Amino acid sequence: MCLIWVHTIPFKTMTNKILLFFSLVVLASCGTTKSTVVSDENHAKFQQYFYEGEKAKMAGNFEIAINFFNTALKYEQVSAAHYEISKLCSQLPKYEKMGKEHIQIAVAMEPTNPWFLKDLGYYQVYSGNVKEGIKSFDLAVKHSANPVPVLEEYLNVISGYDMNQAGIVLAQLAAIQGDDENIAHRRFELLSAQGKFKEAGTVLEEFEKKNKVEDAYYFHLLEYYREMNLNAEASRWLLHMKEVIPNNGKLLLEESSELAIAGNDAKSYEVLKKSITSGDLGWYDAIDVLKKYEDLVEQDEKFKKPLWEIFDLTFNQFKSEYQCLVQLSFIADHQGNAIRQEEMLVLAVSIYKSDVIVWQFLLDNQKQLRKWNELVKYGNEAIELFPTDAEVYYHTGLGYLKLQDYSKAAEVLVTGRDLVMENPELLSRFYSTLGSVYFKTNKWTECEDSFEQALIQNPDNATALNNYAYYLALKKIQLDKAMGIVQYAVSMQPDNAIYLDTYGFILFQKKQYQNAVVQLEKAAGILATDQEIWEHLGDSYFMLGNEVKAIECWNKALILNPTHSKLKEKINQKKFIE
Repeated sequence: MCLIWVHTIPFKTMTNKILLFFSLVVLASCGTTKSTVVSDENHAKFQQYFYEGEKAKMAGNFEIAINFFNTALKYEQVSAAHYEISKLCSQLPKYEKMGKEHIQIAVAMEPTNPWFLKDLGYYQVYSGNVKEGIKSFDLAVKHSANPVPVLEEYLNVISGYDMNQAGIVLAQLAAIQGDDENIAHRRFELLSAQGKFKEAGTVLEEFEKKNKVEDAYYFHLLEYYREMNLNAEASRWLLHMKEVIPNNGKLLLEESSELAIAGNDAKSYEVLKKSITSGDLGWYDAIDVLKKYEDLVEQDEKFKKPLWEIFDLTFNQFKSEYQCLVQLSFIADHQGNAIRQEEMLVLAVSIYKSDVIVWQFLLDNQKQLRKWNELVKYGNEAIELFPTDAEVYYHTGLGYLKLQDYSKAAEVLVTGRDLVMENPELLSRFYSTLGSVYFKTNKWTECEDSFEQALIQNPDNATALNNYAYYLALKKIQLDKAMGIVQYAVSMQPDNAIYLDTYGFILFQKKQYQNAVVQLEKAAGILATDQEIWEHLGDSYFMLGNEVKAIECWNKALILNPTHSKLKEKINQKKFIE
């Protein structure tokens, strides 16, 4: 008997009306049965609390919903309320006993309701009473107008407890549906669970002989054979795949690997390129190939060219895939190609803007490329998107410093510094960069305080050590302190040309010109494209009386910076100008 309630409670909103309608549908669809005749007042109370239970359930407040349904049952015994409680209890392990009691009551009230019977079967099987669970599921199938969904759930549950019964249920399902792909996979899974791996594979092979299947079907079985160490079956199935889907990209990838193992590198590479452009691979497959080529490049530089060719093929095939672009940016970075890394990252953030880590990669990339205008542009965009992320403020402030917009640099850096939480390394970078801003704006006290703070936060901040030492040298103060600071920086990075230049410049300021030349020659040998290194080296040679070498170095510096007026004066007047 299906009871549809006609009494209503006044509701003020459309949402409430929709929820009430849903509640009534639940009551009706469950074939709801009342155990006693009740007054209209009690019936109204039942509806009120049942409705509140539905609201709480839909909001995810399961325990509150259970309380409302239990309260509703105090006014009227309705099977649907017992059913709702049992469903909710199944989600809350501590209420398992209560859930089982309520579904038993629901079944007692409606012994032919397939949904009640099915859920009772769940409770019985999971509590260890498998035989009773089978009986309940069988009754649910018997009384169901459409037994397929019930059989599907029955099979899912019983497969873990009784293989023989699972086989019977599968046969029932096949009798209704026919031997379609779903049944084949179910049979395959059942045999696999029984440890009959060859027989399981044979089921899928036999189905494929009689039916057209997707390419993924072939690879699923191939991976299964390999996973089960059925090597003969895997080899045979792979040969069959080559006959049936010879141009599949994943299969071509297999063939490429086989050719490489056989030593036919040229053919392997051609097949590999065809595989990547086939459209059958996922971006992650192509990235895996690139990572293998990265390993090969470490062994032999000859693989660098094919790596970049595969890189371009992957990019062209998956340029709309955000994750692929990010992975490509990592590979470009590993290979020392900041330009290609920039290309990948710029496109990535245009596709998906909500990943702050990728924005940080892009900002760091712009710093490496010394693209200060772009660093500020992307930095401000990142600040709009992530107003509480200190890292993006750091990069943006650095960009403003390099563009000599010192007031904006100070504003952004101070804001970002105050956002740093438990990250002394980052805080040290903020103080160090602020120190440079203060130096450029002739605020020496603030500059000195900032560098001292930077080194308190991170005594190993080599950039802070170098810059602080350089500024002390420019001011010709505390030169012994400057020397100790820069020597520590050089000890950490002995091949850093900028640090060696600072070291040489401090020696110059201390009038130790020969020692200065030694350090500056090292710096020029490492970084021959820095104007300041050549100028400092020329100054040192001049002080040693070697005018020829001095002018030679100054000319090299002028080539790197043709608009440098002081260099022109030094060369024309053949003398040191401070």
